[in-house]
Amino acid sequence: MAVPALGKTFASVFAALIAVAGFALPARADVDGPAAAAINDQLEKTILQCFSMGEEKPCKMSELFLNGSVFYGDYSGDGVDDAVAFLYMQNAGGGNSFDINIWAFKGAAGGFAFDREVQDVFGTEPRNAKFSKGKLAITTTMPKPGDPRCCPTGKKTWTIGLK
Repeated sequence: MAVPALGKTFASVFAALIAVAGFALPARADVDGPAAAAINDQLEKTILQCFSMGEEKPCKMSELFLNGSVFYGDYSGDGVDDAVAFLYMQNAGGGNSFDINIWAFKGAAGGFAFDREVQDVFGTEPRNAKFSKGKLAITTTMPKPGDPRCCPTGKKTWTIGLK
């Protein structure tokens, strides 16, 4: 996804200001790798209702995209790598939070195609991805009781069904 340098600069400054204020917010970065074209295409096609200056208006998910992590492995069992993207967005309703969208993309000889959105998985810093037929096990950072909002110290391993 091509982003004007000014947009990246603004997003970086905005993220730094929010972090100084005590709120965790991922810095803006482009998605890259073999599934980047399919992910960026889906970001452009997905329309949300956004709020700005008291007005509700449609916006592309690409306008809210902050950063993401993409993991590759064969969840479909066909011997071809698939992709699961963890994408962090500015909250469409405004405020000092961000949303996570997790999308699965089926791999094929010609590239990647959007397969489905994954629900009910939370956290930041996804890591330790382990693919197997029909599922993905992945660890994210989660807040423990008493953690300040800025600085979660817990972790949780999720098993995501991808049949």
